[in-house]
Amino acid sequence: MSTGNSQMIPATVDEALHQTVSDMLNGSYIDTEKDKSYEVLHYQTGMSNPCARIANAPQRRLNIVGAVARFVWMVAGSNRLEDIAFYEEKVRSYTDNRLTVPGSSYGKRLFDAAPGLDQIRGVIERLRTSPDTRQAAAVVWSPEDAVRVSSDIPCTFGMFFHVRDGGLIMSTVMRSNNAFRLMHFNFFEFSLLGEVVAATVGIPMTQYVHWAASMHVYDTPFEMPTTRALAAAGPGESIVMPEMPREDAAALAAADKLTDQDPTERAARQAARELATPIGQATELARLEAQMRHTSTEAEFDALRGMAAAVLNKYWLALFNVLASWVAAKRGLLDKADAIVADLPEYLRGVTRSKIEASFPRPAAPEIEPLDQDDQGTLFNLGIGEDIADLSRPSSKVAAFGHDSAYEDAVQAIARFSERQGDDLPISRLPAAVRELMRSEVALAARDGDVREYSDDDIRAALDAVR
Repeated sequence: MSTGNSQMIPATVDEALHQTVSDMLNGSYIDTEKDKSYEVLHYQTGMSNPCARIANAPQRRLNIVGAVARFVWMVAGSNRLEDIAFYEEKVRSYTDNRLTVPGSSYGKRLFDAAPGLDQIRGVIERLRTSPDTRQAAAVVWSPEDAVRVSSDIPCTFGMFFHVRDGGLIMSTVMRSNNAFRLMHFNFFEFSLLGEVVAATVGIPMTQYVHWAASMHVYDTPFEMPTTRALAAAGPGESIVMPEMPREDAAALAAADKLTDQDPTERAARQAARELATPIGQATELARLEAQMRHTSTEAEFDALRGMAAAVLNKYWLALFNVLASWVAAKRGLLDKADAIVADLPEYLRGVTRSKIEASFPRPAAPEIEPLDQDDQGTLFNLGIGEDIADLSRPSSKVAAFGHDSAYEDAVQAIARFSERQGDDLPISRLPAAVRELMRSEVALAARDGDVREYSDDDIRAALDAVR
């Protein structure tokens, strides 16, 4: 299928990602005081198979936990920082008040722009009543974004939904898009949102179109080598999700059997009907995720997972359990996290396992060398590997906001640097050095996926700051 001007779009996210970064490297070179980049204006790409949305190229695999978390945060209509920082600490660089994310909180603007103003349900209703409409649109950009000063101006402008030839074509318009850091996340979350609309209306989603006023890649030592490798390697083999289930006829029939003679019964019937729809399942997933994140005991966590299994169908339960595996691992329940991952469907199992294992490595028992009495407990070196491990290892009793992978990455970076340089640090100063090093991460984009790289200069500066 072709889009406007007879431009063919790629079939999968990996084909789109490969083609886009290749085109960017042949684009205009922009050199400013702020940054250097390759850019193509008015760039269009997309997927003719919207279900092929999980990027799997070795150079740029999708962080599936972060991607599902972003989608759920969007459906929840949230702009709260902690709701998404639980899964990705780097987003803390994109807040003006340490409470909210003012621009990239697309869900707040789409689902809850004002009390009772749900643009996505409005789109669904328009398409149900008038399938050929050209008015099914949702807007992210606000007029104040053109003038306000903020660390987070939205990259997404809006989206359109058209039913043509019996299927839904969703088009997203971006003000600005980083092809290396963000595009594969956008493809996942927006195509999944489009399929929610399509499945709720009762039709397939047949095409996802992605247009950016400025598509670009940054010329930095961190990004450019991988960007070039991605372009040179050819497209990866995208992971294809199954088609999203449409309305559950049996559940609708059961809901219709409920009486509605009083307000309580009417509310129960309405809730049951909502839960039988894809938009209702997505909303319930968001509610359950929020409850899961705030459970305080393992028993509460297990009970919440049981509740999810009772109300979500297999498609949506799988997405819930991707996040459940992260919650379990973050709280030190690594065996439970492994069991949750093992029960995931194949299309989610491998990518989730890779993310969990990379973020929460199982600590190996170190070989502790004898230390001189004057050195014991005072130096940061290989002889106190167990002390270092204790600082980064999550306890089984840790609640939701304990040390996460960012903290562990910083500890390990300092450990490797100290080993290479012979630069010993008193163990009492290690937590302060880790905090100082994590502050340097603000210089990296908060939206660049799951890659963390610290330079020797970053680490040396952090150590010098706490001596």
